[in-house]
Amino acid sequence: MVVEGKVYVDTMPPIGTRGRVNDSEILALVNYHRNAWGNRARPISAQELARAREASHDKDDKKEP
Repeated sequence: MVVEGKVYVDTMPPIGTRGRVNDSEILALVNYHRNAWGNRARPISAQELARAREASHDKDDKKEP
């Protein structure tokens, strides 16, 4: 990607990978987006994030190699 003449070749790190972005940062990002640019969604709680993580892990475990 070229931005104002400068070439960038990095990739974006995955969001949610433990050790890179913690749950507090994910909640801040998600809740910001849910209420920015005219959006009016209620905030997501830490418990809801934990349930979503668990559901995501369950799906990953069920995938066939």
